[in-house]
Amino acid sequence: MAEEDMTTSGSARDTGKMPEREESEDGTPSPMPIPTPNPNGMVTMAAADLIALCERLISARAPPPPPPPPPPPPPPNPIPEEDPNMLAREYQKEAQASLNTKSVTTFDGTNYQTWKMAFLSDAEVIGGADILNKNQQEPPEGLSSLDQRYWVIRSKLLFRRMLQSLVGSVRLTMGSIQPDNAAALWNKAVVDMKYNISKSKAIIPPGRGYIVVSKSMS
Repeated sequence: MAEEDMTTSGSARDTGKMPEREESEDGTPSPMPIPTPNPNGMVTMAAADLIALCERLISARAPPPPPPPPPPPPPPNPIPEEDPNMLAREYQKEAQASLNTKSVTTFDGTNYQTWKMAFLSDAEVIGGADILNKNQQEPPEGLSSLDQRYWVIRSKLLFRRMLQSLVGSVRLTMGSIQPDNAAALWNKAVVDMKYNISKSKAIIPPGRGYIVVSKSMS
């Protein structure tokens, strides 16, 4: 009987087959036993054990996984829109500074051509010549809201500079004046004053009688 048991055990060893792996109570497979060859030098093992062995060999030889990429940089802060009020104030300061670089040519009623050319030159400095030449009493169509504010600033600056250039006697002849409207004031100074001066007559007493002198303007 003992001999039969030993023969049976020896036969089991001679096959070279791996005994089935036992699992622990929690279902985790026990460590895989090392296969031993049979007398013929052949090793046999269960398919599951072969797959597990291959996975272990591959894992042992595989290079370590690359490190995860760094997180993307945070999105840049959006550029804040510039404040239109601040832009308008800065524009007015720059335009006023440009006008201040030129001296004011006064209009006393006798130097029309000199005054006109000098004032148009002043208007060119701040890009406001069209306000006068084209009689722009309102901002032209098609301007953005910010460009409209710039236009209003140019008109106001030209209006105030024009008033500054008119001597008191000339200013009194203009009657009512629309505030901050450079084109309207320019019309009064250029059109009305030119007409009035060309038609005015100065009476000069020479001692005897009177001589009527007409002043015409080109």
